[in-house]
Amino acid sequence: MRVSKISTSIEGEIAPPQEVVSRSHSAALKVIVVGGNTGSAESIETLATTLQMDTPPVIIACSTVATFLPAFVKKIKTKSRLGIHIATSSNLLTIGNIYFIPHGHHGRVENINGRYALTIVAGPAQNRQLPSADVLFESAAQNAGKEALGILLGGFGLDGVKGLGSLQNKGAVTIVQIPEETSFPFAPQTAISEGFSDNILSVKNMAHFLLDRRSKAVV
Repeated sequence: MRVSKISTSIEGEIAPPQEVVSRSHSAALKVIVVGGNTGSAESIETLATTLQMDTPPVIIACSTVATFLPAFVKKIKTKSRLGIHIATSSNLLTIGNIYFIPHGHHGRVENINGRYALTIVAGPAQNRQLPSADVLFESAAQNAGKEALGILLGGFGLDGVKGLGSLQNKGAVTIVQIPEETSFPFAPQTAISEGFSDNILSVKNMAHFLLDRRSKAVV
């Protein structure tokens, strides 16, 4: 589905970025996968500290945050309603928890006898990122399909764009952060231009979207 960002101009002035809400879930939402890299730390902190405690499990792949992950996790643990974890070799995913993929590794969503798990594996880097959002998104598309939801935050380069398209093709709902509020808008801009963005949202409104929409039918 190709979604265009809504904007208007008056007397040559560019209007502020507008959100686009196109599609929400028809299936039960079981896992949320989030990708971003350079400049995404603040957005991840906002997301992690605004999610409600009954949010489905969230997995985050962000190569830049991964380089200082222990300090970052310690910082947001005091402000989040969810459990915050640095993922280990194998993790059964549970509601109300956020799992960060550690530095030097990729994370893959697995379906183990009907339950979703996160497996941590060694590199190499993909799209120059380790962890890579594409690796995470592709595994969620393959193993969770329409029970997943993908969020692409700001980032330098194309990591996460192709994987977001794979999620969409498998029936998962996709969210792209408004490019104008990111420090590095290339990845979300590309996802929008490729038609991979079902919804274009400010990061501060994503938690409300998930709370309000995850059990509703496609509109």
